[in-house]
Amino acid sequence: MPETRTYPAGTYILRMDQPYSRIADMLLDYQYWNPKDPQRTPYDDTGWTFGELFHVKVGRVSDPKVLEVPMDPVTAPVAAAGSLAGSGTLFAINHNADNALATLRFRFREAVFEAAEEPFEAAGRKFARGSFLIRGVAGSEMSRAATELGLSVTALTATPGVRRHRRRTRAGGVWLWTPSRFRTSP
Repeated sequence: MPETRTYPAGTYILRMDQPYSRIADMLLDYQYWNPKDPQRTPYDDTGWTFGELFHVKVGRVSDPKVLEVPMDPVTAPVAAAGSLAGSGTLFAINHNADNALATLRFRFREAVFEAAEEPFEAAGRKFARGSFLIRGVAGSEMSRAATELGLSVTALTATPGVRRHRRRTRAGGVWLWTPSRFRTSP
């Protein structure tokens, strides 16, 4: 018997009766791998589990009655809600591989970013190993950045007693050894 689940109002429904539904299916579902496949290792297996990567609960609903629920189309870009909670001059952010963390790092170039080498708890929250601890940013600026970038930031009054190391800003470049479309004049 299928599992019965209830979803709150405001839940996003990706209808699969659309031309590119297979793309949504591939991105949101798990990649299942047959261990007897001649290719012994899966290719890019994390690319198929976006829900896990971005901490979003994803569920497949196979009952067609879900299409009878009143729905409104999404008419604007969807953005994660960000916020700054707590008080203090040290900011903690769980490092979850969100691209917005790189944007935050470059936005606050002069700030001190450290990475926690161990998990810790502070201000009633659990932080994973690798979480950022940030100093040198005004609370109002961090609040604005958290809102704009969709990050959950916690202000702390004391430095957690865990080992940590400084994170430096790094940028990489790629040199293509293929002919370029853009040429300079001789």
